[in-house]
Amino acid sequence: MVTEKVSLKGKVIWFFGMCGAGKTTLADLLAKELKEKGHKVERLDGDIVRKALCKELGFSKEDVFENIRRVCYVADILSQNDITVIASFITPHKANRLYLKTKLGSRLILVHVMTSVEECIKRDPKLLWKKALNGVITNLAGLDAPFDPVDHSSGFTIDVPTSKRSVEDTYGTLIELLRFWYYEI
Repeated sequence: MVTEKVSLKGKVIWFFGMCGAGKTTLADLLAKELKEKGHKVERLDGDIVRKALCKELGFSKEDVFENIRRVCYVADILSQNDITVIASFITPHKANRLYLKTKLGSRLILVHVMTSVEECIKRDPKLLWKKALNGVITNLAGLDAPFDPVDHSSGFTIDVPTSKRSVEDTYGTLIELLRFWYYEI
């Protein structure tokens, strides 16, 4: 049986995982490749959105949910207009992910960027782990704030492990997994 490939046009590809897992790196690579292939793509990244759309929000569970709710609203509008949205947000709570699935339905592709806390601490691109370990900041998901386990029964999620792997190898795995699930890349 031959299964027809599904276009990524109008899909929301939502990368989530702990700080330093590699979400932004993978999302940027995918956005670049899709744009080169002629897709209309918009990138929504946690750091950029927090500066422009959600700058008054903190990192309490309620503020994190509000941040995700606002970004989901923007992603919904864009995807309904056949734009492929590539989002990268920590999205630490199961309730956040269920909300996305409820609002975006079959347009949502969740990509869990899986990395150990130890690896994230080693990478620490924004020095957030160092600040949290030294008590300068609080509510870092995976350290002093929860990062809920991924519940695969609640919706489609692609797991992409990044620990001790090159960016190229990890990105190759992502593309293979997307193609495996019949997405046209």
